[in-house]
Amino acid sequence: MNLDVALCPAELAGVDLTGRAAVVIDVLRATTTVTAALESGAAAVIPHATLDECRGHARREPGVLLGGERGGIKPADFDLGNSPGEYTPEKVGGKRIAFSTTNGTRALLACRGAESVLLGCLNNRAATAERLADLEADTLLVCSAKQGRPNLEDTLCAGLLVERLRELVVGMQVTDRARLSLELAHALPPTPDNLARSDHGRLMLELGLRSDIQRCAELDVRSTVGRWTGGEIII
Repeated sequence: MNLDVALCPAELAGVDLTGRAAVVIDVLRATTTVTAALESGAAAVIPHATLDECRGHARREPGVLLGGERGGIKPADFDLGNSPGEYTPEKVGGKRIAFSTTNGTRALLACRGAESVLLGCLNNRAATAERLADLEADTLLVCSAKQGRPNLEDTLCAGLLVERLRELVVGMQVTDRARLSLELAHALPPTPDNLARSDHGRLMLELGLRSDIQRCAELDVRSTVGRWTGGEIII
């Protein structure tokens, strides 16, 4: 198994994903939120690049919920924002959710062509690593980043995934980018305070979203791993 890390989606340009597994990481907050939704019993999360595409989906499929954000804020006409705590069994159990965020869904859509596409975050780090070990495929961890630039929280999560995979997979080959993310993980624990010091963490604090940062920083607390297939994210 060969393991690489893309520090931002732009690094996927020209990369052939055929036969490879990809893991999309957006700790603050898209992949954390989708993981929470699926663990709360959502039937599917359908990613869209734009908010208007979500609205169009809702017109075609009555009953679908709208979830997502722009600038960290829930659109006024959406049912749900991008806070994992919103996605409770009472709200999303059995529901289908059309979903769009600033960075995470775009990174996910950039992974078209991969054999398997999973959603990883700190909450499901161990479960994601175990799923990858079972797949035994060459793997690319894709950090959603922030506005096209590498960020701290996604790189840190990638490093923690590298760490766990090295424990599970004998003889795994890692690239320099994977080693860089691993070194960050060794140097910087995934605490709420460390996430809050990131560029996006500071924005979330300004928006009053400290509780979201605390939820997103929880390591290995969920067993659910979403997979993108047929245009939908399901368990």
